[in-house]
Amino acid sequence: MEFFGRQILIVTLFILVAGCVSMQQMQSGMDEIDSFWGEVNKNILSSKGSRIYSADKPKCWDAAKKAITQLGFTVTEEDIYSKLIAKAPTPLPFTMDEYKNIRVIEEPMMQAIAANHVGKFYSNFYSLDSEGNFYITAIVSITSKELDKTLVQLTFHIEPKKEVKGFVYGHNPPPESVKKGLDKWWNAFESHLLKQDEPI
Repeated sequence: MEFFGRQILIVTLFILVAGCVSMQQMQSGMDEIDSFWGEVNKNILSSKGSRIYSADKPKCWDAAKKAITQLGFTVTEEDIYSKLIAKAPTPLPFTMDEYKNIRVIEEPMMQAIAANHVGKFYSNFYSLDSEGNFYITAIVSITSKELDKTLVQLTFHIEPKKEVKGFVYGHNPPPESVKKGLDKWWNAFESHLLKQDEPI
């Protein structure tokens, strides 16, 4: 779930030399990409980002913590039995092959949006980073529902490890990474939840 990191530094230097595209145009392209991804992600999370389980909060909490760790995240904040915040360097929770498949889907759309602001040539510099220059943050919320049921919700956002002066990155991950990330999360979470009910 990576964004373009070192590439933007290369783009910035190139722009300074060429003088054809301004940083404001680059920023506008980034802003539109982030806005588009945010809208798509909202729909994905609305339909796939939460599930209700017939298990109490402690069981769901335990399964969530084991699942998030299994996926390569480090827990940075926790509210016992209610919330987990964890971080991982991109491209986790994906393998490099899985991440390549995400790039194949996302980069052409990303560049098509950017082209509206910087033109087709410069839009090629908008690419998903493959060198771990970003953190992916996962936020897991666990809430009691009536009749001994528990609601488990998951959201993601991204942030650069280093800021680029004069440029603001978006916080929305590519939608394809959100879809695939949710699939990996629910599989891991439900596997750990089932293990709790297995006889010793």
